[in-house]
Amino acid sequence: MPRRKGVEEPVIRSFWLNKEVYEFAIDLHQKLGISGRRISRALLEAFGILIREDTIYNWLNKGRSPIGNCVGLRECEELAYSLTAYLGDGTKCIRHYNGHTQYILTLKVTDYDFAEYFGYAVAKVVGREKPYKPIVLNEHHHKRYGCKRRFAVSFCNKAFYELTSQRPWVLYEFILRKYPAVAISGFFDAEGGVWGRYIGAENKDYELILVVQQLLSDLGVHSTIYYRRDRNIYALLIYRNDAIIEFYRKISFKIQRKQEKLKKLAEELFLRQTMYA
Repeated sequence: MPRRKGVEEPVIRSFWLNKEVYEFAIDLHQKLGISGRRISRALLEAFGILIREDTIYNWLNKGRSPIGNCVGLRECEELAYSLTAYLGDGTKCIRHYNGHTQYILTLKVTDYDFAEYFGYAVAKVVGREKPYKPIVLNEHHHKRYGCKRRFAVSFCNKAFYELTSQRPWVLYEFILRKYPAVAISGFFDAEGGVWGRYIGAENKDYELILVVQQLLSDLGVHSTIYYRRDRNIYALLIYRNDAIIEFYRKISFKIQRKQEKLKKLAEELFLRQTMYA
C-alpha cells in the first residue's frame, strides 16, 4: 500500500472532535449534574483539550455549540457512497446570505437514477427524513436543440463540505475502507463504466485513483492505473476476466444502464470460463 501522509492527524477532527467534546460535556451535565470547572477538568483529562468555563456555560445555558448550526453526519455506507460520487461529479461553493454562511454542494449528472440515489444517500447521511429530489437542468436546450437532460441535487451542510476538502487517503482511513463496495460504486457511477471488454474510470486526481485502487484490492479485485498524456488524466482499468466477475459479484452500479452492461459482460465471461473449465 502506498504511504499515506497526513492520515495520523486528519483535519476531519475540526468538526468531529468538536462534536465529540461538546456531546461529552452535555452528557456529563445531564447525567451527573456537574458544570463549569468540573466539566472543563473532565474534558482536559479525557481529550487533552482545555475549554474555558465561560465557553462551557454558553454550551449549557445559551444553546451555543462548537459545531455551529451544521447538521452532524451519520457514519454509514451512504456516507461512503455519497463522498466518492461527489468527488467524481460534484461542485461546491460558499455563499453569504442574510448574515449566514451557506456551504452548498451540488451533483450534476445525466442519469436520473444516479441523481435520485445520491439524493437518497445524502438525506440519510444528514438525517433528513425525505430524500433530496433531483431538479432538471437545461430543459429548454433539451427541447430546442436535443441536448441531453442534466439533473442536479443540491444541499447545504458544513460537515460534508469539510469532509470533501480532505485528502482522499484521510477519507479512506475515516470511512471509505469500512464500506469498500459502496465507496467503489459511488466513484464508478460518477467516473466510470463498462468500456467494451473492460471496466474503467478516469479522474485527474492521482491520489483519489490510488484510493479507489486500494478499495478494489481490499475486495480482491485486480486493477491497473494508466496515465493518459493526451488528456492529462489517470485511467483505472479492470481487465482480467476473474476481476470483472468479482466486480460484478461484490460491487454494483446504481445507474441501471451501466449495471446492465456490467451484467452482460460478466455473464459472457462466466459462460466462457465454464465452457473451457
